[in-house]
Amino acid sequence: MVRAAWLAVMLLTVGCARVTEPEEVVRSFYELCEVARQDGPTTVQEPLAGLLSADSVQLLEQCASELNAKLPEAARVKGEQCLVFSALAGGSRDLQTTRVADGQKRVRMEVTSQGSSRLAELVREESGWKLDLAATIELNRTSSAAR
Repeated sequence: MVRAAWLAVMLLTVGCARVTEPEEVVRSFYELCEVARQDGPTTVQEPLAGLLSADSVQLLEQCASELNAKLPEAARVKGEQCLVFSALAGGSRDLQTTRVADGQKRVRMEVTSQGSSRLAELVREESGWKLDLAATIELNRTSSAAR
């Protein structure tokens, strides 16, 4: 019961509040991913998509379109249903963020949780800071290949 109330408050906060700082976007993203790991992704896919850049949302919609071309009509998916959570390590409670590249339109952050670090790329859009999912995935792919 308490967990359901907490989830409702968090979803309202993320959905209604205008996230103004890149650190807030990253923290909200991690909090929603934590809920997805515990309760399943369906409850948070839409709010998570709201934290993504327009290009990232377009990529998810393209993914859904390609899937829908192969699926029967009753099984069609939306773009946010293409989000996967398998590679996210750590949790929001011990989350530390450090800006490693700072600009007016783009910010790169190192995100550390439970001893694991990842890079996150954020882009400033009209509605505020958004996570650039494609750039973030590529940054982490190349940084883990270099290790």
